[in-house]
Amino acid sequence: MKNNVLKLVLIFALLPASAFAEQLISKSVFVQLADPISHQFKKNRFAYFPAGTKLIKGELTADYRGSTRVLVYAENGIEAYIKEGMYWNKDQIHSFIKEGGNKWVFITRPKDIVKKISDKVKLVIGFSRGETYPLIEEDEDSFTIKVGKNKLPELGEDVNYKVSIPRINSKLVDLSKSLVLRDAGIFKLSIVDGISGIKKPCNTKTAIASKYGGKISGEVGFSLKKFWLELTAKGEVSAETETSKLEEFDKNENVSREYYTRSFNTGIYKLTRYKSCGAKQEYKYIYTNKDIDEIIIHREWAEKLDKDSRTGQVLVTCPQQYFDYFDELSEWNSDPEEIPFIISKTAKFKSLTTKECVKS
Repeated sequence: MKNNVLKLVLIFALLPASAFAEQLISKSVFVQLADPISHQFKKNRFAYFPAGTKLIKGELTADYRGSTRVLVYAENGIEAYIKEGMYWNKDQIHSFIKEGGNKWVFITRPKDIVKKISDKVKLVIGFSRGETYPLIEEDEDSFTIKVGKNKLPELGEDVNYKVSIPRINSKLVDLSKSLVLRDAGIFKLSIVDGISGIKKPCNTKTAIASKYGGKISGEVGFSLKKFWLELTAKGEVSAETETSKLEEFDKNENVSREYYTRSFNTGIYKLTRYKSCGAKQEYKYIYTNKDIDEIIIHREWAEKLDKDSRTGQVLVTCPQQYFDYFDELSEWNSDPEEIPFIISKTAKFKSLTTKECVKS
């Protein structure tokens, strides 16, 4: 038990002290995930941060393909590495405040707005991801901003139009309020005695313990009861909401499951991946949150979304596909604060670009 406590202390020693940590804000950018225990750079694991995502700068960096990646902790609970230059730093944030006050609107999804100039003249103004504007006013459905020579230089110095941007295409950020780790609630892998989850190989119904780092333990019949008791002792799980019964699985499926908690919060999150045995190897995911709300993601569920032709995973190659997936999960009443994490763990990130999508 002492070793587990020591490991926990060392892990949190790497987290920045929120009161003094540098605040950043992401541009529209794909990022690479950090290992949820060691905090190391994972070059083949991805997430997407829409413009306006608040970040806390960590202590670690990684050099990859000729550029530096900076460790950050995001307001959506994701720990990742972001490429230098793909965020607004503290000096730029101060410049925003000096120019237009504390509240700014960040464009997250492209949108063409038709502005009526007169009875005979209408102006189409195109807004792109990552554009920023001071907030003029807001209502239930939109944010009002002002555009002028910075956006429409060809119309002259004196042009200033008030334009309403739908909330779905934008995000309001209060630059005066710093992000703190307690509010972010970073998702972290739960480990007890080196065990981080379960695996169930093909041609058997029995789950066995999976050790952190991908190794499979010799233990058969993983002790969920012990797992819950250990997490409860750490104050991370409310024991009465959990079960110590391990279900049986179909022998024709390869199964892996990871257990997560969120920093400064109680509750367990489960992500179970099912992969069909044989040549097809199609994927299915079951995500269960701390309130035991569950969503099952598979090829048929994702009927309206772009999918990887081999695995059936939802395909994310560009921001539009990310938002399509986000909207579909929202339609199924998934918690918006958990959706970015779900996408980072279940989507097939491929041929990434912040421009046009690449189909499978």
